[in-house]
Amino acid sequence: MSLSPDDPFAHERPIVLIASADGPTRIAVARAVARLGMTALIALDGETAMSAARDHDQTIIGAVLDAYLPTLSGWEVARALHSAVADLPLIVLEREGDRSHGRGHDHAYTVIFPADDLSGLADYLGCLAESLVA
Repeated sequence: MSLSPDDPFAHERPIVLIASADGPTRIAVARAVARLGMTALIALDGETAMSAARDHDQTIIGAVLDAYLPTLSGWEVARALHSAVADLPLIVLEREGDRSHGRGHDHAYTVIFPADDLSGLADYLGCLAESLVA
């Protein structure tokens, strides 16, 4: 897990937990979060995401989770986060063609996106985040 080590002010901005094992997706989401003036807290698997959430429980304002994380799925992490903080905005990402469509969680937005349109995903997440924060 990391908090933009090259940015000495990262801890002063709102933090969004991003959990994805897919590098391009993780980068696209982190860039969208940064464009909104927030800090991305990165986790590569579900257990690390849960650890990060515990370590930063007072400062995380939302989470973007890949549905297919190693160790714990994005849905399992979403359920645990919702149990801990009922009003935490949660987004679970699924790629088109993945099999678990419809296995979502009542308190998480499900975003289904084409795997080859990461810039469109980043734009969409930016708009969604602005609407959640506003």
